[in-house]
Amino acid sequence: MSKTQYAECSRSVSDGDLASVEKKKAKEFAFAENTDKQVFFTLPRWMSMDLLRRNKSHSKRYGTRGEVTEQLGALLKSLWSCQYYANISNKFKHSVAKYGSQYEGNDQHDAQEFLLWLLDKVHEDLNTAPKEKYKKTKGNLGRSDEDIAAEMLANHLRCNSSFIHDLFQGQFRSSLCCLGCGRFSNTFDPYLCVSLPIPSSHSIPVFLHLVFLEEKVKMTKVGVLLDAQANVYDLREKLNMSFKTSRDN
Repeated sequence: MSKTQYAECSRSVSDGDLASVEKKKAKEFAFAENTDKQVFFTLPRWMSMDLLRRNKSHSKRYGTRGEVTEQLGALLKSLWSCQYYANISNKFKHSVAKYGSQYEGNDQHDAQEFLLWLLDKVHEDLNTAPKEKYKKTKGNLGRSDEDIAAEMLANHLRCNSSFIHDLFQGQFRSSLCCLGCGRFSNTFDPYLCVSLPIPSSHSIPVFLHLVFLEEKVKMTKVGVLLDAQANVYDLREKLNMSFKTSRDN
């Protein structure tokens, strides 16, 4: 946010602007009372149209009937337009707890798990796919990976079509090798989020002061890189190699 935008959001109201501000508040209150209009103008146009199409269909078995998506849209718009107030977060929290009992109360939760839950609920609310059952796929023997991946993706899109999947969906390729004949069997599965382990460092830096008996510079601070399982003997060997000293020193 720029300094100009911040100034516009946080500027004080003079006496001359009081009447216009009160008029604006009255309009906002009336607008907030009309849920249908609030949803239409709060959410982006494409999201509103997806909600309308979704509500016209009768496939509401797994979604939140648009409630979580509407409250999320209101929260995001209020943050970007500098019109946020605490009640918006309270409404969003209430709708989340309504459809996810694990989020009731004020306990801490894993951020990634909540993000996956939220993306799944928004997808279910905006899912406009006409089908609810997947087609039986062909065998993979003798077919290229491109053909198999395209068929799997088309089969998945029969039952899943929303901007959530357009933005975040990808495909995993899983390969199995037969130890007898050596052939590979590849399958493709959709995903929204990939969990990657953070590699642990196998080396650690060690800093210490060296004291020389026969040098002009009596003491100096040095740093060496050692294996995480190294001991004092390994440290001495590293110092001997780096400074070309004998083991007895």
